[in-house]
Amino acid sequence: MIKYFTLFSLFFVCSMADAQTKSEELHELLSTYNTLNTFNGTALIVHRGEVLINSGFGLKNASEKSKSYSTNIYQIGSITKQFTAAVVLKLSDKKKLHLDDAVSKYIPELKYGDKVSIRQLLTHTSGVFNYTDDGDFMRDKLEKPTTQAEMLQIINAMPLDFEPGTQMKYSNSGYLLLGYIIEAVTRKKYERVVRETIFEPLKMQNSGFDYANLQNPQKATGYESIRDGIGKKMLTVDSTVSFAGGSMYSTTEDLLKWHNALQGNRFIKSGLKQQLFTPHLNNFGMGWVVDRFYDRNAVYHNGSIPGFTSNIYRIEEDNTCIILLNNIANRNIDTITRNLLCLLYDKPFNKPQIKQEIPYTADDVQRYLGEFQFEGNFRMRIFLENQKIYAQRMGEADQFEMFLQKQDTFFLKAFEAELIFSTNSSGVVAGVCLVQSKKTMCSTKK
Repeated sequence: MIKYFTLFSLFFVCSMADAQTKSEELHELLSTYNTLNTFNGTALIVHRGEVLINSGFGLKNASEKSKSYSTNIYQIGSITKQFTAAVVLKLSDKKKLHLDDAVSKYIPELKYGDKVSIRQLLTHTSGVFNYTDDGDFMRDKLEKPTTQAEMLQIINAMPLDFEPGTQMKYSNSGYLLLGYIIEAVTRKKYERVVRETIFEPLKMQNSGFDYANLQNPQKATGYESIRDGIGKKMLTVDSTVSFAGGSMYSTTEDLLKWHNALQGNRFIKSGLKQQLFTPHLNNFGMGWVVDRFYDRNAVYHNGSIPGFTSNIYRIEEDNTCIILLNNIANRNIDTITRNLLCLLYDKPFNKPQIKQEIPYTADDVQRYLGEFQFEGNFRMRIFLENQKIYAQRMGEADQFEMFLQKQDTFFLKAFEAELIFSTNSSGVVAGVCLVQSKKTMCSTKK
């Protein structure tokens, strides 16, 4: 950069001006998402090696009204998987294990472990039952410490979903098993191995695993949503439950250190990195999804755990990285990431619009109330509570306040969606269409 300043000072000044403008645009876009209640947390964006933004948006803790900052700590959910995968590859490089070893070699208690390889666990091609699909477990056990024996009992109770290696199905159980394999090989706790292998060498001092017991003023509180400064707090998953598939917490600055380490080949050999980023079925590598953004190769992985969503998206060829850490349960984290990428690379995208709500009375919205049947088993209930109108999917606890935009059209603030009602010739409501992420589903009133 100094060379270019010496030789082409005018070019350097213009480039800096452009970068500043781009930073302002990124900040404006993220601020809009914060206003729309779809992003609340910390964002760090590096483009061509330059940090354009590292800022907090919204509230770290809604009850205390404390603001988000770049130093805040968040749970990162399934982003944990790329760290687990990297440790396994490093153990493979040291000949401590082989990727084609049967899982039964390290976990003999797994009833079909002789049919499944470590490689298949890494690439989600094992067919191992995903324990987070167990509704009873997810309802009753998330906050409670568990043991390897208890988790294996859940996995063993179900057959393989398919013949290992023939299909791809995302399985948190696969990475849970990888954590147990790491412990069997090293004779150390999984968390200690990750610290010694990755955190300490990279000086990731604000990353760890036991979020429930973390005592740090920078710790963010996880919410289902934050609207008008009021947060609906979520439970904290015990780290023994999410374990090697999703128990990690971190900061944007620590994850930038991880990105920088992956940019070169000093921390992890090029051959090992190539294995991480080589797509298998459904473009899944090892702890990473292999992607294309227009003409650029990219890798990413998002994370979702009660109260938190996250994403890390990397374009290695020009040292670009987007890190989003969010302390609300946002279903649109990938859309936000892609729109930030489009802004960075001057590609077209639909900019989010801040909708203006109009007041109504209970009598005004009475005709919209009732049950609506969509395709399959999707039914929606629309009801009044405390003079406010809500939408709720039948069979689920979450309910979302609806805001009137114009006659027969409502929008949600919890995530980007619209509900557009249709009427018959007599003005009676006949159905509703749910518009979300450019997809439209329509129903009839029961």
